[in-house]
Amino acid sequence: MAQLQKKSDSLNHLITLADIERILEQEPLLDYNGFGHSDSYHESFYKRYTFQDSKAEYLQNFKKNRESLKKALDECQRCCMYLQHLKKIKATRYNLGSYTFKHSVEYYHRQLNHFDNAYVSNGAFICAALHMGFKVIRKNDTSPNAWICASIQSDIVMWGRLLDQQNSLEPKELKLLAKLEKKIGL
Repeated sequence: MAQLQKKSDSLNHLITLADIERILEQEPLLDYNGFGHSDSYHESFYKRYTFQDSKAEYLQNFKKNRESLKKALDECQRCCMYLQHLKKIKATRYNLGSYTFKHSVEYYHRQLNHFDNAYVSNGAFICAALHMGFKVIRKNDTSPNAWICASIQSDIVMWGRLLDQQNSLEPKELKLLAKLEKKIGL
């Protein structure tokens, strides 16, 4: 948290350690890397899907990763700052995933240049999305990633897509990019 206070004393905190604890109580499989696995699978499952040597090793690392998420206030805060620019939807859109968003958050914060370190974990993004009221759906039982029910018409999503094509934009699209950058605080 020192990094947040050092760089931005006037920043409104959108999430607290107590909020992170609450989300972790609601989501027992959420850890720093995203969604983990329950302890009900056969030993071979953990070797195949978790790249650990044993179920016991996986469970030990899972507990450490949950503790890491409990301490990831700065990362969750950066995610919440990004999520303020994302519109919630009720329908599930299977093209907006947590891992892609995690990278978008990092890029957004590198552009803002408010923090020394823009890194956020997949788990921090999922935790922040749940806290901010987004519908979050785990992709499948073996993936740490989740689908986030958000509009592709959100200013920040459109900004990211235009930025990807920045070298080939028409003048009209460049104007839209500048307008979107202003809306999202860049």
